[in-house]
Amino acid sequence: MPYETDYCKQHLIIVTNENKNQELKAQQRKEMSIGYQQSDRRTRYSNSSRFDEIGAGFYQSQAWRKLSARVRVRDLYTCQVCGKVQGVNESYVVDHIVKRRIGKDKAMDSSNLWLLCRQCHNKKSALENKLPPEKQMIMTKDEWQQMIKTK
Repeated sequence: MPYETDYCKQHLIIVTNENKNQELKAQQRKEMSIGYQQSDRRTRYSNSSRFDEIGAGFYQSQAWRKLSARVRVRDLYTCQVCGKVQGVNESYVVDHIVKRRIGKDKAMDSSNLWLLCRQCHNKKSALENKLPPEKQMIMTKDEWQQMIKTK
């Protein structure tokens, strides 16, 4: 191997390919929003039916981030069902009372949003899967609270 070179031909190909892959990944990360880069949602949902919802960019949009921040402040970082206050290392969910896939016109309506802890959000999601869309459209915040508390 000549003195001026760092790698032999065989290893030079490997290092070159690794560098190209790293550059490609860096470019892809640069194109994503900051919140999406820092979250693990992109891997958690990439093989699920919710990938299109997340990939569409709704939850990464500037408008959604601002609105969800306002809802967190409005609700005092407190779960609207169980009353638990969000801790430092906990992540609460700004949830649509009427799912945005059902009530598309209510997707960015703050009166259709509330803050839930993960446990209450999971209970609500399980209940939503059992209810027909027609029933979900007319469910109020109070009705959801009662259903989630009794589950």
